[in-house]
Amino acid sequence: MIPIDITPPEITCPADITIECDESSDPSNTGSATATDNVDPSVIINYSDEVNVGICLQESIIIRTWIATDAAGNLASCMQTITIDDTALPVISGVPTDIIKENDIGECGAVVYYPEIIAIDNCSEDFIPVFDHPNGSFFPVGTTTVNVTATDDCGNSTSASFDVIVTNEIPVIKTITAPIDPVEVGGTVSTTASFTDNNLSKALWEWGDYTNSAGIINEQTISGDHQYLEPGVYTITLTITDLCGETDSKEYQFVVVYDPSGGFVTGGGWINSPEGAYPADPALAGKANFGFVSKYKKGTTVPTGNTEFQFKAGDLNFNSDIYEWLVIAGPQAKFKGEGQINGIGTYGFMVSAIDGQVNGGGGLDKFRIKIWDKTNDDVVVYDNQMNDADDAAPMTILGGGSITIHDGKDKGARIADSGIIIEGSENLERILIYPNPVRDIVTVELNGGFERENLKIHLYSLTGLEMITESQVFIKQNSIEVDLKEIPAGLYLMLIENEKSLFKYKLTKL
Repeated sequence: MIPIDITPPEITCPADITIECDESSDPSNTGSATATDNVDPSVIINYSDEVNVGICLQESIIIRTWIATDAAGNLASCMQTITIDDTALPVISGVPTDIIKENDIGECGAVVYYPEIIAIDNCSEDFIPVFDHPNGSFFPVGTTTVNVTATDDCGNSTSASFDVIVTNEIPVIKTITAPIDPVEVGGTVSTTASFTDNNLSKALWEWGDYTNSAGIINEQTISGDHQYLEPGVYTITLTITDLCGETDSKEYQFVVVYDPSGGFVTGGGWINSPEGAYPADPALAGKANFGFVSKYKKGTTVPTGNTEFQFKAGDLNFNSDIYEWLVIAGPQAKFKGEGQINGIGTYGFMVSAIDGQVNGGGGLDKFRIKIWDKTNDDVVVYDNQMNDADDAAPMTILGGGSITIHDGKDKGARIADSGIIIEGSENLERILIYPNPVRDIVTVELNGGFERENLKIHLYSLTGLEMITESQVFIKQNSIEVDLKEIPAGLYLMLIENEKSLFKYKLTKL
């Protein structure tokens, strides 16, 4: 009798295993069962799987049943648990260090697009992560942090971030253009300015007379018009502001507004020149003499007159009869022109003077003169208020003499010390004597109805001595010149008279 094999084979399953879900996580490579048989070693081993899906498709538990079958058909089985797990975080790829972009034209910010940023995962296909500021968002000027989050199908999440930096060009006023020539009071002053900026929102002109107006913005220029109702030397300030609140300001110095019928100014005397006023030798200080007259003749736009300034300690003797403009505003007069030092060169100058007796003048006459070399980059040669702005009020009180502002509507006038006393001259407009103080030649202008018939000019010392002769008097078409070169320095009284009028003038000889 042939024996019957009823003994099943012995089977041993591979160990339970957990594998990571990735491209290499092949459950068929997790080991094989082994089996032995009591009769025939040729045992057939097969398996079947029962899959239990976890919280996501990539996370599963496989119950693998291994079955061994011998030649007699006897079966034996065992079970292996294979766990497929997804614990790996997705990787965010393409994140920039930061993105820098200039603001969009006309905006305080910019629309920003990111480069391609993707999430690479061990189980899922590549996907687009989530941004807390979506691609193509509008970003304000400044730095904004963009957070990027990638989450795979099993909930594994990773984050990254980068900065979006939107820059804003600071507005810059490049140039301001305004009238160089003096403008008659009541006329319109037109200004233009150029600037650089791509989101300018407003511009403001401050005209220097306590008024302002909005500037008209047109591409890269700003324009404005203003009418000055009072004479003066005005500093114009332009302030621009962009949409981000950034600003720039620039001054234009100066716009000169004059009134040709607004009077004239005369002055003579001396000041104590302070240390530092003479850059060639800053330690020098001492007495400095001055004399000037500045006025507009009827129907003219450029003033006439003469200015003398002498600082003996520095061997500086400045003389000018070329004027550019004259402005009188209340107690202050200011005029500008060109002259020479010691008879040579081309020097610009500006005189600021206060008549202390005019309302608002403070009771004390004050004087400032600034002289610069026009052939040497406008280097300052003398300024008794060194480093003060050109529009600063004069501060140096006269040591002697006086400054007088004359009302252009007043036919008679009196100038104390260096002034005029007119008697019995109803038709007389003005008589001007300049310079005062005088060094060489004094000029007498006869304007209006002063009759020249039987005209006499005298110069008396304070003790009553006659100091000039007819040979020192030269009568010209509209003026008289008196040669005082040989007259000693001192204070004198000049008399000009005819049969109808008497004109008295106090004159200082340097």
